[in-house]
Amino acid sequence: MASVPLWLAHRVRQARLKAGLTQVQLAGKEVAARTISRIERGYVRPSVRVLSHIAQRVGRPLRYFVDDAMLDESEVDYLLARAGLRQLAGDRESAERLAASAVDLATATGDQARLALARLELLSIRVSVRRSPEVEAELASAQVEAARFGHAEAVARSYLAVAATLENDGLDARAQAALDAGLGVLDGRWPEIGVLFVAALIRLAATSSGDVRTLGRRLNALGRACDARSIVDAYETRAERAHASGDTRQALEAARHALAFRRAIAAKADEAGARYQLAHLARRSGRVDEAAAELTTACALARDAGDHLTEVQSLISLCGLHTAAGRAGQATQALEEARAAFLRMAEVGLLRYGTLRRATSGLEPGRMHLDAEATAVADKNGGARVTAGWLDAPPDDPGTQRRS
Repeated sequence: MASVPLWLAHRVRQARLKAGLTQVQLAGKEVAARTISRIERGYVRPSVRVLSHIAQRVGRPLRYFVDDAMLDESEVDYLLARAGLRQLAGDRESAERLAASAVDLATATGDQARLALARLELLSIRVSVRRSPEVEAELASAQVEAARFGHAEAVARSYLAVAATLENDGLDARAQAALDAGLGVLDGRWPEIGVLFVAALIRLAATSSGDVRTLGRRLNALGRACDARSIVDAYETRAERAHASGDTRQALEAARHALAFRRAIAAKADEAGARYQLAHLARRSGRVDEAAAELTTACALARDAGDHLTEVQSLISLCGLHTAAGRAGQATQALEEARAAFLRMAEVGLLRYGTLRRATSGLEPGRMHLDAEATAVADKNGGARVTAGWLDAPPDDPGTQRRS
């Protein structure tokens, strides 16, 4: 347990007493009262975030409680990340408080680049909470300052915040201008943010009965670009470039993001396979509706994970389930989705050849026939093969994917 320097423990206690606060009052809702007690007794070293809270409560500058060695610039980044998470969760009050703490900390460290970013993030939150000409003017100034330090992504997001507020106030023309300005800042980068801009433009166009076809095509392209696997690739590329340029810190941050996404994608693929197995166990036990639900979930998970083979298998089995139950319409839908999944496999180079055919002539009414066969490109593990024939019900063997 890290101990507190005696001068700091004494300073916290004296500042609290001079402010006329009890330990409970100083703690407020953000810090446990026992934490304040342990700090004052020298048992716990507070983080800069806690010290920032204490400084704000007693009306002292943060510098009064810290020395240069205690200030960690990454703490500003952490506070801003937390602010962003709280804002996305709809807790704007906490987001604003965290961003304000980041501004205070960046001011104390003298880091002008982080201060510019923190001020921009804080004002972006404030303009979405209480828009006024004064806040808009401050935000415009902060945008210029942040752009000077290269914070283009944050600048773009600030335009999105302004546009959303203007749209809510019925000022569509100004909202459109803000969105156009933000898209100009993005300049084709950060597709996950670009989707938000295009979605906002579509909303505006829809209310004015405008032509949204071009926007729809743009949204399709951006949607593909911000697929989880595309984001992973982008992070990996960013990490490699940063490392090559000697920026180890940025490289590590990007690599960690890529790794987290990769793990999430792998987990989805594994869950999809498990759901597929559960579906067949349910079907064998006569729980047809449960099997259909598991297969539907497996399809969605496999699609998100880019596991096209499991997606096709699940859709083929789902088609068989619906066929056996006489649900011709749902069987047809599953079949069409399976065809689309085969096409996606071809697009990403997983197929050397593939056929998927639906024929009903000469068959009993309501019965479906699916003839599907595809051979995957051989990889270092030996490739894979998927075969399906008559499917009045899912096959007893859940593993239609075979490894050679």
